[in-house]
Amino acid sequence: MTKIRTVLAPVTFITIVSLFLAVCGCLPQNGVNQYETVEITRGSIEKVIVSSGTLEPVGSVEVGTQVSGTVDKVFVDFNDTVRKGQIIAEIDKVLLMNRLSETRASLSRARALYAQSEAERERSETLHERKIISDQELMKSRTDYLIQKASLESAAVAVEIADANVKYATIRSPVNGTVIKRSIEAGQTVAASLSAPTLFIIAEDLKRMRIMALVDETDIGKITPDKPVRFSVSAYPDKQFTGSISQIRLQPEIIQNVVTYTVVINADNEEGVLLPGMTANVEFVEEREEDALLVPSSVFRFQAPEEAQKKLAEMRKAVAEERGGGDRSRRGSDHPALSGIPPREGNFRTEGRGQRPDGQRRQGANRRNVLWTLDEKDELTPVFVRISTTDGAFTSVRGEDEIYEGLKIVTGVISNKKDKNNAKKSRTLLPQQAPAGMRRM
Repeated sequence: MTKIRTVLAPVTFITIVSLFLAVCGCLPQNGVNQYETVEITRGSIEKVIVSSGTLEPVGSVEVGTQVSGTVDKVFVDFNDTVRKGQIIAEIDKVLLMNRLSETRASLSRARALYAQSEAERERSETLHERKIISDQELMKSRTDYLIQKASLESAAVAVEIADANVKYATIRSPVNGTVIKRSIEAGQTVAASLSAPTLFIIAEDLKRMRIMALVDETDIGKITPDKPVRFSVSAYPDKQFTGSISQIRLQPEIIQNVVTYTVVINADNEEGVLLPGMTANVEFVEEREEDALLVPSSVFRFQAPEEAQKKLAEMRKAVAEERGGGDRSRRGSDHPALSGIPPREGNFRTEGRGQRPDGQRRQGANRRNVLWTLDEKDELTPVFVRISTTDGAFTSVRGEDEIYEGLKIVTGVISNKKDKNNAKKSRTLLPQQAPAGMRRM
């Protein structure tokens, strides 16, 4: 009895382990393929065009100076709110006031000379009427009068300019807004001889922002003002903002032989979280589909075994013979069996002309493809569908055959057949993350 227990204990343990491995599918089953599947789900899917741009206020004013000099006082700082007409800085007025006094003195002198020349002219006219002086002397007095009159006018203009320069030394805000940039400090010298230097930048309303997004020439034709727009900023990665397209500028920008166009996007900033200069990652929603049947895009990379390929080819051939002899020119028929897998093109083909001259398959909606499911005997069965929308990771499909939410689609095969060298397993990769510009909701 003791010997029997000694023999049965290992056998019982091995049996239990074998049953456990068999249930888990870990033991090889020679000659039988095991498949990985994924269920069809239902949801929303969209295709987007990705761009980027910089946030800036809708209206901003650069405040400069028309006079040169040394900055005497600065009354505002960054982020200060200012009113229209408020004094925000002053330039030292000593030299400007001296210039004003000088021009006023010149004006007084010009008035005296003008009065003298006017009296001389009147006297000369009287003497000329009495024929006491000649015509030449009369002409000289009149010319001197006109010269003094012009000098008086010039001196008056000089006084007005000097007075205006004194006023320009007091810099005022031209609008109501917020100071977003200050480029001067007290004691700094500014020169306005060539161009007016920028002292401040004042944003009129930070509750309204805009984005200048650069869109590639290949995508600009897909963008229209009615397209929804959303964007995010790095400061709030978990928050999405919305905007609206206000303008698509026709002037292109060419950078390193890449042609882009500027799309102006308006966005509300009632919360004040969007700041000028932030980089916005913009998404233009090109296409969106609600309540769609979705499958991972990787299912279209599944290559069915040769037996299933032959089965599908025979089905296509039989239907083709029923329709009139199986002419290859009829492969574009609406019957799904004629539209599945061409003999040397893997597991999908497109409608119409098939492939483009460059060998790549045409991209777009309503492509006819074949998916594979398992029947009651766990054998591969083709299901014919049309692609509607894809975002790279997931694809919206519409069935030519019956498809529904929860239907299991084969994504890969695990082969347990042993070759001469070693046992091999091959799996089709699961869906990868969507590339940039794609999103599934």
